[in-house]
Amino acid sequence: MIRKQWFLREDQERWLKRQGQATGNSEGDLVRQALDTFAARHHDQDWEGFLASHRALPADGGVPDWTREFLHERSPKKS
Repeated sequence: MIRKQWFLREDQERWLKRQGQATGNSEGDLVRQALDTFAARHHDQDWEGFLASHRALPADGGVPDWTREFLHERSPKKS
């Protein structure tokens, strides 16, 4: 398996924890199942095209007011 890391909204975190407790599955298992379900339903779509069309959308549906470069410029410099 490959380790991934991403941000969730607080409501998504709460849902994931509740589902994990209710089903006895780990949060990782639930995320993998969701991705498998999504991929099965969209198997005929162009995956790269889908990603490109959604890449700029923030997870909360709002309009991003930052760029990755901006965040890197503001991060503390390591010595």
